Amino acid sequence: MKEMYLSIATETLSNTSDIYIHDDRDIIAVQGLLQLMRLFDAIDERVIPCWNRSCAPTLQVCQRLTIHQVEKVYHSVSEALESAGSSPWLDKPQPLNPSQWADCFVLQQWLLMRMWVSCLTHELLDSRSELIFMRPSFVLDIAEKVVSECLALGIDKLEVHGSGMIERIHDIAMGVIMAAQGYDEVVDVQRTQLTLDSYIQLLKQFRDQGRPFTTALENAQLSIIG
Repeated sequence: MKEMYLSIATETLSNTSDIYIHDDRDIIAVQGLLQLMRLFDAIDERVIPCWNRSCAPTLQVCQRLTIHQVEKVYHSVSEALESAGSSPWLDKPQPLNPSQWADCFVLQQWLLMRMWVSCLTHELLDSRSELIFMRPSFVLDIAEKVVSECLALGIDKLEVHGSGMIERIHDIAMGVIMAAQGYDEVVDVQRTQLTLDSYIQLLKQFRDQGRPFTTALENAQLSIIG
């Protein structure tokens, strides 16, 4: 994958390329595709079965996922999208427009959330860990960052990506539910409820497409209130 997108990036800037670049919009489109490829390529294929829960008949006997591998994936995904914490479309090496940034940013954070879920199912999470991404509360950090960025970007930048964007936003919110259910003694209840409320309001902005996901999240939230 790395060699492929480096080749595409080089040809994009070449006059002899088989890829025809008509104007700046074409360059931006290719750069957006390359960024998505970088994000997916950041995942260590050896741990994908752990993400899919197909690594072993019972997760208790799986020795595939280690803290060292998790740390490697965390840094790889985090570095695959440069300036992830800065303004959405300024000072970026890749000329991503706001809509592309929304797609790439939410994907990046969704990948980190999936990594966290794998740690949860493999009983690797530790509230005392020095590694923030190994703590039960890390999914709340992700969720707060994503909902804040999505609200700042605006619903029009999100809707263009269709149901895939809605599903990823919903998945991240469900990660918060999982943290609240499994680690209620160390996860802040008020912080959890405020975050979930923000996601419900965000999903409602997607109108008809977001309605099933909004309902599912509302029901999940009710399950942890009592």
